[in-house]
Amino acid sequence: MSFLRSALLTAKNHVVAASRARRLAAMSDQNESPSNVVFYHRVADTQPNDWTISRAQFRQHIDYFQEHFRTVSLSEVQKRVATSQACDPTISVTFDDGYKENVDFALPLLVERKIPCA
Repeated sequence: MSFLRSALLTAKNHVVAASRARRLAAMSDQNESPSNVVFYHRVADTQPNDWTISRAQFRQHIDYFQEHFRTVSLSEVQKRVATSQACDPTISVTFDDGYKENVDFALPLLVERKIPCA
């Protein structure tokens, strides 16, 4: 079932990509671009569950974020919200727990790509 769900989400994203790009450009012009905060619980290829994302999926997420957003720190998102400065779409990556797998894979990938995280 998760393969079918993933395939459907991928297809939907391709269908709405042009519309999304136009909306984001209009929002940027009006200084109303979204500031997003995503959180991950556990990045690992072992013991999968609803709160774990595979390493390959995490890498795909990061690739997507870098292609479509400016990656910023959590404090930068807070500053943008407080000052209503939203000239470009941003995203901040956070983790809600300190799993060893996150430190072994996710953190090195983020450091390598110079992506701030909390």
